[in-house]
Amino acid sequence: MLGKRGQGLPLETIVIVIITILVLIIVILFATGSLGRLLGGARMLEEEITPDQLATFRLGCENACFTAEQLTDSIDEFRASDYCHRNISNTVFCHSQQTGVDCSFQITQADGTRVDISNDDCT
Repeated sequence: MLGKRGQGLPLETIVIVIITILVLIIVILFATGSLGRLLGGARMLEEEITPDQLATFRLGCENACFTAEQLTDSIDEFRASDYCHRNISNTVFCHSQQTGVDCSFQITQADGTRVDISNDDCT
């Protein structure tokens, strides 16, 4: 008695068809520009900040500076403040020049000495 052989496609053919379909999808995404948006989405969020986003961020930075000015008693407290850590991207922080927010004030430390605080103290 002879056994029946499977009448399906060979495994190599199935693998070639799957690879061909994946390549076709990538070519279509590339041709329509969707591949660039898909792969560059995170980079776009970091690098392309609209003027409206920057203006809103700037207001938040001014508020954070005001809060830091009211509550800071030392340079270490200022460095730990929201003003020094708030960011809109990996490269633009409140204390960055791009925001145009100058957070400068004086504090009186516990020993009575007066210290100037500025954006440079965040780094």
